[in-house]
Amino acid sequence: VKIAQFPPSITEITRNPVIVSPGQEVSVTAKIKDRDGTVDTAVLYFRKDLGENVEIAMTNLTDSTFQATIPSQTDSCVIDYFIQAIDNQGNVSNTPSDTTKNRYFYLVLNRPLTIQDVQYSPFGSGFSAYNNNEVTISGIVTADTSDIPVGPQVIIQNGTGPWSAIRINGTQVLILNRGDNVTV
Repeated sequence: VKIAQFPPSITEITRNPVIVSPGQEVSVTAKIKDRDGTVDTAVLYFRKDLGENVEIAMTNLTDSTFQATIPSQTDSCVIDYFIQAIDNQGNVSNTPSDTTKNRYFYLVLNRPLTIQDVQYSPFGSGFSAYNNNEVTISGIVTADTSDIPVGPQVIIQNGTGPWSAIRINGTQVLILNRGDNVTV
């Protein structure tokens, strides 16, 4: 008979602030639970511009809420990070699970956020640093509901390079036309 052992689960990862300026510390919070034991260690690993990992011990704020603070950084850098938890039986879990292919990340910017920033994904996963967060971006409507048969949706754009366009959908876009300058 083999008794299963489970690694800790790491969920509900949040970052505060969502939009990070130079000189701002960033707080990362996660729910970490172990269903067949206790969480022994929780660590956040971060790196600047794909450099070396820096380890920060996470503080247990409540029964299952852990938090770490990433120190302030300079303008125009990319900070990526992941969380690792080890339980009292030595079982290890990471989130994201494969840190060679994907990590959480954010941009440190001394300027307004652009469509390119929201669309950018340094790991090829397609996940934005701003997934599940509310941000404001501006662009020109380059395709409206008359151009896109499935909808209602429009495309707004703020340049011609990679990641310079984004699709916006919902009934609110019905009033938008090609050429409109919009902020969403």
